[in-house]
Amino acid sequence: MRSNRSRDLMVVLKEAHIAPEILNAETEWLNTVLNRIESNRNLAISCEIINLNRYRIEKRFDKVLACINEQKLKPFIFLYNKN
Repeated sequence: MRSNRSRDLMVVLKEAHIAPEILNAETEWLNTVLNRIESNRNLAISCEIINLNRYRIEKRFDKVLACINEQKLKPFIFLYNKN
């Protein structure tokens, strides 16, 4: 995964009018929180690899992290969220 990806954020506020500086600070804070949550380490903890070529489920952190960091997954190998 790339850390410098762009995203669209929708921020809902109670106030009708808000200063642009406050809105920018709020979106920067939100972006920082989301970048921490979406790190490869956290993704590897919450996912497992289903390999249909070998009929295996790989749960080890280092193997899952290596699979996440690959540019392109091999056929019939899936990244599956445990949740």
